Amino acid sequence: MLLSTFEGAPWCAAARAAAGRFERLELETHCVGTAMLRDPDLHFADAYGLSAAGAALIRPDGFVAWRAKSLPNNAEETMTRVLGTILARSSGPKKA
Repeated sequence: MLLSTFEGAPWCAAARAAAGRFERLELETHCVGTAMLRDPDLHFADAYGLSAAGAALIRPDGFVAWRAKSLPNNAEETMTRVLGTILARSSGPKKA
């Protein structure tokens, strides 16, 4: 699961696109600080060591597998590389 801050919402789109490059990979994405997932005390970013535009990739067992303090120029490329490293496999051809 990918959790992003409100300002880091582009991470969610990038993660979904990157996950589509890996066969049978289902990846949930959530933007914290929206109506769907509130952060009333604004502690999410601090608790995960993120900036206002950060994101964290959480394994199913709750372990933080990766985090980004900020948003790079090409978040999809970054996510594809990160997922490939974490999964120890390369991405397949881009799905249409």
